[in-house]
Amino acid sequence: MIFYRFKSTFYENPLRGAETTLSARKPGNTNPIRTLFAVFVLLCLQASVLPVHACENSECQEQKNTFRIGYVEGSLLLQELLPLLDRAYRQIGITPVFQPHPANRSLKSADHGLLDAEAGRSSALPEEYTHLVRVDVPLHHFRGYAYTNRADITAFDPEELHRYRVGQVRGILWTDKLLKELETLEVSSSPELVRILGKNWVDIIFMAEKTMKMLEQEQALESINIKKLNPPAKEQSVYHYIHKKHEDLVPELEKALAEILQTRE
Repeated sequence: MIFYRFKSTFYENPLRGAETTLSARKPGNTNPIRTLFAVFVLLCLQASVLPVHACENSECQEQKNTFRIGYVEGSLLLQELLPLLDRAYRQIGITPVFQPHPANRSLKSADHGLLDAEAGRSSALPEEYTHLVRVDVPLHHFRGYAYTNRADITAFDPEELHRYRVGQVRGILWTDKLLKELETLEVSSSPELVRILGKNWVDIIFMAEKTMKMLEQEQALESINIKKLNPPAKEQSVYHYIHKKHEDLVPELEKALAEILQTRE
Protein backbone atom coordinates (compact mmCIF):
# COMPACT_ATOMS: atom_id res chain seq x y z
CA MET A 1 0.00 0.00 0.00
CA ILE A 2 1.26 3.48 -0.89
CA PHE A 3 0.77 6.35 1.48
CA TYR A 4 0.93 9.97 0.44
CA ARG A 5 1.81 12.61 2.98
CA PHE A 6 0.60 16.07 2.30
CA LYS A 7 2.19 19.09 3.86
CA SER A 8 -0.40 21.46 5.28
CA THR A 9 0.05 25.14 4.48
CA PHE A 10 -1.60 27.87 6.51
CA TYR A 11 -2.05 31.35 5.11
CA GLU A 12 -2.32 34.35 7.41
CA ASN A 13 -5.40 36.43 6.66
CA PRO A 14 -4.19 39.93 5.62
CA LEU A 15 -7.54 41.33 6.78
CA ARG A 16 -7.30 39.93 10.31
CA GLY A 17 -6.73 43.38 11.82
CA ALA A 18 -9.85 44.86 10.23
CA GLU A 19 -11.93 41.94 11.43
CA THR A 20 -10.62 42.35 14.99
CA THR A 21 -11.39 46.10 15.04
CA LEU A 22 -14.98 45.54 13.93
CA SER A 23 -15.64 42.73 16.40
CA ALA A 24 -14.15 44.72 19.31
CA ARG A 25 -16.79 47.41 19.15
CA LYS A 26 -19.47 47.33 21.84
CA PRO A 27 -23.00 46.68 20.59
CA GLY A 28 -24.35 49.76 22.29
CA ASN A 29 -21.95 52.09 20.45
CA THR A 30 -22.38 50.61 16.97
CA ASN A 31 -23.42 53.05 14.24
CA PRO A 32 -25.29 51.15 11.48
CA ILE A 33 -24.00 53.42 8.72
CA ARG A 34 -20.44 53.10 9.97
CA THR A 35 -20.81 49.30 10.13
CA LEU A 36 -22.13 49.10 6.57
CA PHE A 37 -19.27 51.31 5.38
CA ALA A 38 -16.73 49.10 7.16
CA VAL A 39 -18.23 45.98 5.52
CA PHE A 40 -18.04 47.70 2.12
CA VAL A 41 -14.38 48.55 2.71
CA LEU A 42 -13.67 44.97 3.80
CA LEU A 43 -15.21 43.57 0.62
CA CYS A 44 -13.20 45.98 -1.49
CA LEU A 45 -10.00 44.91 0.27
CA GLN A 46 -10.77 41.24 -0.38
CA ALA A 47 -11.40 41.97 -4.04
CA SER A 48 -8.08 43.78 -4.29
CA VAL A 49 -6.19 40.91 -2.65
CA LEU A 50 -7.56 38.03 -4.77
CA PRO A 51 -6.16 39.11 -8.17
CA VAL A 52 -2.64 38.81 -6.79
CA HIS A 53 -2.94 35.04 -7.26
CA ALA A 54 -4.11 35.21 -10.87
CA CYS A 55 -1.77 34.25 -13.73
CA GLU A 56 -0.57 37.57 -15.14
CA ASN A 57 2.66 36.53 -16.88
CA SER A 58 3.81 33.92 -19.38
CA GLU A 59 5.71 31.89 -16.76
CA CYS A 60 2.60 31.48 -14.61
CA GLN A 61 0.50 30.56 -17.63
CA GLU A 62 3.10 27.97 -18.65
CA GLN A 63 2.96 26.37 -15.19
CA LYS A 64 -0.83 26.36 -15.37
CA ASN A 65 -0.75 24.59 -18.74
CA THR A 66 1.88 22.01 -17.72
CA PHE A 67 0.70 18.41 -17.66
CA ARG A 68 2.47 15.93 -15.39
CA ILE A 69 2.47 12.56 -17.14
CA GLY A 70 3.73 9.47 -15.34
CA TYR A 71 5.34 6.48 -16.96
CA VAL A 72 6.93 3.25 -15.80
CA GLU A 73 10.58 3.87 -14.99
CA GLY A 74 12.91 1.60 -16.91
CA SER A 75 10.29 0.85 -19.59
CA LEU A 76 12.12 1.38 -22.88
CA LEU A 77 8.89 0.87 -24.80
CA LEU A 78 7.18 3.76 -23.03
CA GLN A 79 10.25 5.97 -23.30
CA GLU A 80 10.03 5.50 -27.06
CA LEU A 81 6.41 6.69 -27.01
CA LEU A 82 7.12 9.88 -25.02
CA PRO A 83 8.14 12.00 -28.07
CA LEU A 84 4.81 11.08 -29.68
CA LEU A 85 2.85 12.23 -26.62
CA ASP A 86 5.00 15.33 -26.27
CA ARG A 87 4.21 16.37 -29.84
CA ALA A 88 0.47 15.68 -29.44
CA TYR A 89 0.16 17.73 -26.25
CA ARG A 90 2.13 20.66 -27.63
CA GLN A 91 -0.08 20.56 -30.73
CA ILE A 92 -3.10 21.33 -28.51
CA GLY A 93 -1.25 24.01 -26.54
CA ILE A 94 -0.16 22.04 -23.45
CA THR A 95 3.39 21.53 -22.19
CA PRO A 96 3.85 17.94 -20.92
CA VAL A 97 6.35 16.99 -18.23
CA PHE A 98 7.15 13.28 -18.06
CA GLN A 99 7.90 11.77 -14.65
CA PRO A 100 9.22 8.20 -14.22
CA HIS A 101 7.81 6.21 -11.31
CA PRO A 102 7.55 2.57 -10.26
CA ALA A 103 4.73 0.99 -12.23
CA ASN A 104 2.17 0.76 -9.42
CA ARG A 105 2.89 4.23 -8.07
CA SER A 106 2.61 5.84 -11.51
CA LEU A 107 -0.79 4.31 -12.22
CA LYS A 108 -2.24 4.99 -8.78
CA SER A 109 -0.93 8.56 -8.74
CA ALA A 110 -2.63 9.23 -12.08
CA ASP A 111 -5.88 7.67 -10.85
CA HIS A 112 -5.79 9.76 -7.64
CA GLY A 113 -5.14 12.96 -9.59
CA LEU A 114 -1.62 13.48 -8.24
CA LEU A 115 -0.51 13.15 -11.87
CA ASP A 116 -2.53 14.45 -14.80
CA ALA A 117 -2.08 11.39 -17.01
CA GLU A 118 -0.46 7.99 -17.47
CA ALA A 119 1.72 7.66 -20.57
CA GLY A 120 0.68 4.20 -21.69
CA ARG A 121 -1.14 1.16 -20.39
CA SER A 122 -3.02 -1.76 -21.86
CA SER A 123 -6.62 -1.55 -23.04
CA ALA A 124 -7.64 -3.96 -20.26
CA LEU A 125 -7.18 -1.51 -17.38
CA PRO A 126 -8.55 -2.94 -14.10
CA GLU A 127 -11.96 -1.62 -13.03
CA GLU A 128 -10.54 -0.20 -9.80
CA TYR A 129 -8.99 2.70 -11.72
CA THR A 130 -12.25 4.56 -12.08
CA HIS A 131 -10.80 8.07 -12.51
CA LEU A 132 -8.79 7.36 -15.66
CA VAL A 133 -10.16 8.01 -19.13
CA ARG A 134 -8.70 6.25 -22.17
CA VAL A 135 -7.61 8.28 -25.18
CA ASP A 136 -8.96 5.90 -27.78
CA VAL A 137 -6.05 5.86 -30.24
CA PRO A 138 -3.73 2.83 -29.95
CA LEU A 139 -0.13 3.99 -29.56
CA HIS A 140 1.47 0.61 -30.03
CA HIS A 141 0.52 -3.02 -30.63
CA PHE A 142 2.16 -4.93 -27.86
CA ARG A 143 3.47 -8.50 -27.69
CA GLY A 144 4.71 -9.88 -24.41
CA TYR A 145 6.88 -12.98 -24.27
CA ALA A 146 8.48 -15.30 -21.79
CA TYR A 147 12.29 -15.40 -22.02
CA THR A 148 14.77 -17.87 -20.63
CA ASN A 149 18.45 -18.83 -20.78
CA ARG A 150 17.82 -22.49 -20.00
CA ALA A 151 18.34 -24.92 -22.89
CA ASP A 152 15.75 -27.39 -21.60
CA ILE A 153 12.88 -24.86 -21.75
CA THR A 154 11.76 -24.66 -25.37
CA ALA A 155 8.22 -23.20 -25.34
CA PHE A 156 5.88 -21.09 -23.26
CA ASP A 157 3.31 -23.17 -21.41
CA PRO A 158 1.39 -21.36 -18.64
CA GLU A 159 0.49 -24.70 -17.07
CA GLU A 160 4.17 -25.47 -16.48
CA LEU A 161 5.19 -22.16 -14.90
CA HIS A 162 4.80 -23.48 -11.35
CA ARG A 163 7.86 -25.68 -11.96
CA TYR A 164 10.18 -22.72 -12.49
CA ARG A 165 11.50 -19.64 -10.73
CA VAL A 166 9.82 -16.70 -12.41
CA GLY A 167 10.78 -13.01 -12.50
CA GLN A 168 8.71 -9.96 -13.41
CA VAL A 169 8.76 -6.16 -13.22
CA ARG A 170 6.68 -5.00 -10.28
CA GLY A 171 3.35 -3.40 -11.17
CA ILE A 172 3.13 -4.42 -14.84
CA LEU A 173 -0.55 -5.25 -15.27
CA TRP A 174 -0.38 -8.04 -17.84
CA THR A 175 2.27 -10.00 -15.92
CA ASP A 176 0.49 -9.39 -12.61
CA LYS A 177 -2.62 -10.99 -14.07
CA LEU A 178 -0.76 -13.83 -15.75
CA LEU A 179 1.31 -14.73 -12.68
CA LYS A 180 -1.15 -13.93 -9.89
CA GLU A 181 -1.23 -17.54 -8.65
CA LEU A 182 2.57 -17.88 -8.52
CA GLU A 183 5.33 -16.72 -6.23
CA THR A 184 7.61 -14.52 -8.31
CA LEU A 185 10.74 -12.46 -7.87
CA GLU A 186 9.82 -8.84 -8.55
CA VAL A 187 12.20 -6.09 -9.63
CA SER A 188 11.69 -2.42 -10.48
CA SER A 189 12.88 -2.27 -14.10
CA SER A 190 13.40 -4.28 -17.29
CA PRO A 191 17.24 -4.02 -17.24
CA GLU A 192 17.22 -5.35 -13.68
CA LEU A 193 14.99 -8.22 -14.81
CA VAL A 194 17.54 -9.24 -17.43
CA ARG A 195 20.32 -9.05 -14.83
CA ILE A 196 18.63 -11.48 -12.43
CA LEU A 197 18.13 -13.92 -15.31
CA GLY A 198 21.82 -13.63 -16.18
CA LYS A 199 22.69 -14.36 -12.56
CA ASN A 200 20.45 -17.46 -12.67
CA TRP A 201 18.26 -16.18 -9.86
CA VAL A 202 15.24 -17.04 -12.01
CA ASP A 203 14.52 -19.42 -14.88
CA ILE A 204 11.95 -17.39 -16.84
CA ILE A 205 11.21 -13.69 -17.15
CA PHE A 206 8.40 -11.83 -18.90
CA MET A 207 8.84 -8.71 -21.00
CA ALA A 208 7.49 -6.77 -23.97
CA GLU A 209 9.15 -7.94 -27.18
CA LYS A 210 10.09 -4.40 -28.17
CA THR A 211 11.65 -3.69 -24.79
CA MET A 212 13.83 -6.80 -25.08
CA LYS A 213 14.94 -5.81 -28.58
CA MET A 214 15.92 -2.35 -27.33
CA LEU A 215 17.85 -3.88 -24.43
CA GLU A 216 19.69 -6.15 -26.87
CA GLN A 217 20.74 -3.09 -28.87
CA GLU A 218 21.87 -1.11 -25.83
CA GLN A 219 23.52 -3.87 -23.78
CA ALA A 220 25.69 -6.89 -24.51
CA LEU A 221 23.34 -9.77 -23.76
CA GLU A 222 25.09 -12.47 -25.76
CA SER A 223 26.72 -13.93 -22.66
CA ILE A 224 23.30 -14.55 -21.10
CA ASN A 225 22.03 -16.54 -24.12
CA ILE A 226 18.47 -15.26 -23.79
CA LYS A 227 15.89 -16.86 -26.05
CA LYS A 228 12.27 -15.97 -26.70
CA LEU A 229 9.63 -18.62 -25.99
CA ASN A 230 6.66 -19.03 -28.30
CA PRO A 231 3.75 -18.56 -28.39
CA PRO A 232 3.40 -14.96 -27.09
CA ALA A 233 2.26 -14.74 -23.50
CA LYS A 234 0.20 -11.63 -24.22
CA GLU A 235 -0.92 -9.51 -27.18
CA GLN A 236 -2.67 -6.19 -26.71
CA SER A 237 -2.68 -2.51 -27.62
CA VAL A 238 -1.19 0.30 -25.54
CA TYR A 239 -3.27 3.44 -24.90
CA HIS A 240 -2.75 6.79 -23.23
CA TYR A 241 -4.89 7.56 -20.14
CA ILE A 242 -5.73 10.91 -18.56
CA HIS A 243 -7.45 11.81 -15.31
CA LYS A 244 -11.17 12.39 -15.75
CA LYS A 245 -10.85 16.04 -14.64
CA HIS A 246 -9.21 16.59 -18.04
CA GLU A 247 -11.59 14.45 -20.11
CA ASP A 248 -12.62 17.49 -22.16
CA LEU A 249 -9.19 17.20 -23.80
CA VAL A 250 -9.84 13.67 -25.11
CA PRO A 251 -11.26 14.69 -28.53
CA GLU A 252 -8.35 17.05 -29.19
CA LEU A 253 -5.79 14.48 -28.12
CA GLU A 254 -7.38 11.74 -30.21
CA LYS A 255 -7.31 13.99 -33.27
CA ALA A 256 -3.70 15.06 -32.69
CA LEU A 257 -2.43 11.51 -32.06
CA ALA A 258 -4.27 10.10 -35.08
CA GLU A 259 -2.76 12.77 -37.34
CA ILE A 260 0.77 12.23 -36.04
CA LEU A 261 0.55 8.43 -36.32
CA GLN A 262 -0.84 8.69 -39.84
CA THR A 263 2.15 10.76 -40.97
CA ARG A 264 4.49 8.10 -39.53
CA GLU A 265 3.04 5.34 -41.71
